[in-house]
Amino acid sequence: RAKGLQAATDTAPTVKTAYVHYSLTVMGGPFKATASPERCAQLFNAHDLSEHPEKLGDILTEVLNTDAPVKQPWTGGDIELYALNDARGAFLREVRHRIDGEPDVHVITPQLSIRWDDANSQMDVALASDNHIFVRSPKNFLPQHPRIVRSSTQPETSVVDGRTQLRYHDPAGTFDLIVDQDTGALLSEDIRHGSRGQMRRCRGWTTTPTGIRYPRVGVDLTFADQKLQLLEVQIVREARFNIPLDNSVFKLGAPAGSVIVDSRAGNPAVRINRDVFDASSAE
Repeated sequence: RAKGLQAATDTAPTVKTAYVHYSLTVMGGPFKATASPERCAQLFNAHDLSEHPEKLGDILTEVLNTDAPVKQPWTGGDIELYALNDARGAFLREVRHRIDGEPDVHVITPQLSIRWDDANSQMDVALASDNHIFVRSPKNFLPQHPRIVRSSTQPETSVVDGRTQLRYHDPAGTFDLIVDQDTGALLSEDIRHGSRGQMRRCRGWTTTPTGIRYPRVGVDLTFADQKLQLLEVQIVREARFNIPLDNSVFKLGAPAGSVIVDSRAGNPAVRINRDVFDASSAE
């Protein structure tokens, strides 16, 4: 069995807590007709975003249907994620920093979803099961290899320049993966099924002091009829895993004068006349 394939299927370390500071952009176009899988692969290979994240603007200028240079590429802004997973369940806190004001904060506990909208001085409280707003978790920064792990067939395998190349064929399509020969770290994944395709690139793999490996850059692209349909890029500025996190991180309060909208109540909108330090409390 290929060394890279064996390394890729090794059990990943368990992550109980995490802090991730990252930038995000998600775009659905309009894209140039020339933004094919081949052209996009060339652009992301030519610009090392792990060393020069500012080059994302140059890439977007090439693929977006615009003549003006893209000077502000981060549509999702600057984001901090705190995560804890224990016997009680999963806890998440997402802080989205804004250029023009204080950050918006979203806390999800096993029971509740609590969101602070600073622009409107409003806090929304709902059951966690009723939350429909996607919040990243640690697994979104630790790419795994579902095709390698689950496939019952052996791939076509070759080794080039210290990288193991794997190709799988099955009714779901053709899957091409490249992993580091020694560590099994995913470097690229290309999926083709009929007229549709997906491309993933992971760059700048780093190991934390606690032994967790992660890529500083994650690129996910979706194509239809050889044309780019969706682009998503995340760049990790800082990441720490399995570190001490106090439970207070996952409490969220609101200042006096704010509006609290509790979807669990029959008449939910209430303007509070005092500071609330924990919106999940019954008071």
